[in-house]
Amino acid sequence: MKAFIFNGALERRQESTSGVLSNYFAEQLNQLGVENSVFNLADSGIPLFDTSLSRIPNSVKIMNNLFLEADLHFWLSPLYHGSVPG
Repeated sequence: MKAFIFNGALERRQESTSGVLSNYFAEQLNQLGVENSVFNLADSGIPLFDTSLSRIPNSVKIMNNLFLEADLHFWLSPLYHGSVPG
């Protein structure tokens, strides 16, 4: 089994809530013997909100492959006014 931990927050500090949770999930999965990877959106180089692109950036292809290869997903996203942003 392969797990994918998607940290969608744009916070880069490891002590941020999403950083702490991502690390916690990874440690727990490691103890269970589950292969896992953490993807930090803030460090990915994905050009957010750039509508001028004519080709899919390599960073998006990498993220997409990680999603497709995983059997299990953990999605972490910031909360805004009590809801998860799109």
